[in-house]
Amino acid sequence: MSQSVHIEREIPQTRYGNGIRSGQLETIYFDTGISQILNVPLERSPPDWGCQWTTTECAQKWSVRVHWPGYDVLTRQINVKDHARTPQPVSKHKLGQRVAKAIQNIMEELAVTQCKSPEWRVGPDAIRPEDVVLLGLHNISQGSWQPSLGLKRRW
Repeated sequence: MSQSVHIEREIPQTRYGNGIRSGQLETIYFDTGISQILNVPLERSPPDWGCQWTTTECAQKWSVRVHWPGYDVLTRQINVKDHARTPQPVSKHKLGQRVAKAIQNIMEELAVTQCKSPEWRVGPDAIRPEDVVLLGLHNISQGSWQPSLGLKRRW
């Protein structure tokens, strides 16, 4: 059983896109099945829930867009299907791993970029990947998703 992580606050992001559209997919939450956010820290992979998430959107790749406060929007692509002869969606566990890795890569780029909001600066002596938690994914347009991120409480 995983330990819960205490979230100080959600990292505010301007929601990309122009709101709800026809056919928009539901938000994917990384939860335990009992309506609680599991709080998946980026530095470790989420537990394997042993389930598949399903989607009618059959793209092989999704764009993950992060609009970190004080920085320009950055995007990374992730594979959301396996490499089988007939590709199937990856498990929710693997999806969480791939999104977390994309966010870590984005944070590496942010760490060497000037931040317009010092409170949200990313870097070795500022916010680090181990301080960030993946809460969920919001479908913002076809093939594009924006993660919901939380900042862990520092003790």
